[in-house]
Amino acid sequence: MKDKDLGLIFELFTEIGIISQLSNTLLEKYLPLGLKSSQFALMNHLIRVGGGETHAQLASTMQVTKGAMTNTLNRLKFHDLIRIEQDSIDGRIKRVYITEKGSEIREESITSLSSSMLVLKKDIGLNHFEDVLPFLSSLRKILDSKR
Repeated sequence: MKDKDLGLIFELFTEIGIISQLSNTLLEKYLPLGLKSSQFALMNHLIRVGGGETHAQLASTMQVTKGAMTNTLNRLKFHDLIRIEQDSIDGRIKRVYITEKGSEIREESITSLSSSMLVLKKDIGLNHFEDVLPFLSSLRKILDSKR
């Protein structure tokens, strides 16, 4: 690969990283209870998959250590945003689910954030979001398959 090609790819990932940091900072302004973006991301994941994953599965999915996941789960459980239940077949296994309160907090956070999203839509234009989304989705899938 040419140096120019590598530079372009590196520049893209640099921009994605900066966007990630800025969007996490923006999100955290709207999160209640002192929640962090990583905790919100886990709540989103539990909504998307329906819950029922183990501590280890969640750590792997979120690409964090088991210790970091324990901390995240404890903070969410403290606020009654998740519940941890024993597996019905193997009582040694514990599964994680989002609570009704957790779902409500997530929805309220998204609603609060919507004003900032509308500003982005106005400033950038929805068509740019539509144009870049398929590429970003493909890139995510490729990177996910290689981890």
